[in-house]
Order: sequence, then structure tokens, then C-alpha cells
Amino acid sequence: MAKTDGCLSIRRSGIPFGWTLNLLIFATVLGGGISRSRADEGSKPILGRIIQNQYLPPSETYSITLPVQPEFGGSVTDTADVVTFQDEFTLHASIACFRMDSAQEREDQTRGRRDYLVWFYRQQVHSQFKRRFPGASIDSARFIPEMLGGSLLVYSRLPGGSMFKVLLGSSLSESTTEACRGNMLFVQDNHLFVVSVELAKLLLDPEAMALSPEGKQELLRKQLLDIVGRITFKSAAPAP
Repeated sequence: MAKTDGCLSIRRSGIPFGWTLNLLIFATVLGGGISRSRADEGSKPILGRIIQNQYLPPSETYSITLPVQPEFGGSVTDTADVVTFQDEFTLHASIACFRMDSAQEREDQTRGRRDYLVWFYRQQVHSQFKRRFPGASIDSARFIPEMLGGSLLVYSRLPGGSMFKVLLGSSLSESTTEACRGNMLFVQDNHLFVVSVELAKLLLDPEAMALSPEGKQELLRKQLLDIVGRITFKSAAPAP
């Protein structure tokens, strides 16, 4: 890993990855592989709970004020570890939350928070993006030490990976539906969080589409901070 112009450059390494995750669910939810009709979404209950305008995951590790409104086409789908929020015209957002086992805690302690998050992103997130969307790339990455004990912001491009293909039409090319994705990784209460967002305006709004890469990243950064700002973290239960 190198530092260039205030951003991190994520490089390959030969370090084996020992933490077992359900990579299929992780990749499909974050990478846009789950595609349900509104009827399907309405017929399948979520695993977590929605209380008034708050979503609580099955683990109840955190709660979040809903970033989408059901009355305006917003939907909530989830697995045991990942929740996805999407509305029809503006936002796709997901929050993955995994409890760190002893191996992950050691990696965090020995590598340091910055290198650990970079390592995790490369091994578990970007590798799955590349597998699902050939040509997936990282535009930039930045570590912010003062945010939530150390947070990694990563901006990526996923050819054919937009979650707003229905709006754009099925006949469009993969380059037209290239997703600009913002990702934020951090650790709270021995849980690793991966927050991921895509904005429809970056595909539909001519003014937003004309922005420089840095301008698009700024829009994604603001949306990531809005999502994280809606989260209330709860202390993890004591280990048995």
C-alpha cells in the first residue's frame, strides 16, 4: 500500500485470508446481484425489525433511521448480516455488519486499523466486485483516522453494476450502466461495518454526470456520511 496525493493506493499481496464469510450473499448484496420485483419484496418478510422509522438487524448490533421512504417506493431487504435500502429514483445503500472473530481481531491489532481495513476491502469486497463485474476498478481510497476510530473511504467503478438498470432500460450497454460506488469501512464494538452507496443521479442527471471524478466522489462521500450519521451503535453483548 502506498500513499499518493493524500489517497491510498491498494495493491495486491499474497497474504491468505482466513475469515469464513458467506461470500455469495456478501457479493450479491453489495455488488447488485440480488434482483427482486416489488411484489417479491413485499411478499418476503425481513429478518430484522422496523419500528416506526428505525431498522434493527437480527443481531440488534445497531439501529438506523430509514434512508428511504416506503410511501415513495423505498424498499428494505436483508439477510442475517446485510441490509439493503433502495428507492426507485435516487438511492441504493447497503450496510454489512460482521462480528469479528479472534483471527480478525489479531489482524486488526497486528496490521493497525488502516492496513487492516485496506486488506479486508481488497480481499473480501473488491475481489468479489471484480469477479462479478469484470473491469471493476478503484478510483481512490482514503483513510480518515479521526472518524469512528479510523474509517476507510473507497470509491469504485463497476461496469454493468448499476442498481438502477430498470430506470435506464435493459437495452443500454454495460458502460452506460457503470456504477460509481462509494464504500466506507470501519469497526465498532468488535463488528466490522461495510457501508456502500450508489446514487441514481450519477447516471440520470446531466449536471451530476458531467462532474469530475472528484466531484462525483464528493457526492458519494456526503451520502455515505448521511447514512452513517443515521446509525446508532449498541454495545456488543458480553461474550459467553
